[in-house]
Amino acid sequence: MSNEPVHIFGPQFSTFVRSVQLCCEEKGIPYTVGTRIDGERVEFHGPEHQALHPFGKVPVLLHGKRRLIETPTICRYLDDSFPGVTVPAASILSVTVPGEMVKVRLRSARTSAARRERVMVALRSA
Repeated sequence: MSNEPVHIFGPQFSTFVRSVQLCCEEKGIPYTVGTRIDGERVEFHGPEHQALHPFGKVPVLLHGKRRLIETPTICRYLDDSFPGVTVPAASILSVTVPGEMVKVRLRSARTSAARRERVMVALRSA
């Protein structure tokens, strides 16, 4: 993509914000983090925040003209858009289902073998 740093909107103490920071660190993506955008403080749950995220949550990733919400979506975007190591939370398990190929995203580091097997069985029976 570009060498332009991404901005992670949200307080640094948020575990969701930290998850996105970790993704950036792992991939070597330049980033800034905080509740200021272009030097202006954005009030949590204020009108500017609601304009960034319809539910008033964090994090929000700002990259150029792009605005992404929800931690898993942000991590997938970063993993797909920037070179570097593949982030485990964004890894894909490909499963062959009769007649089609289905891609299921699983958090491999946190997903137990039993859960993966349940997903596979559910896909096979679909």
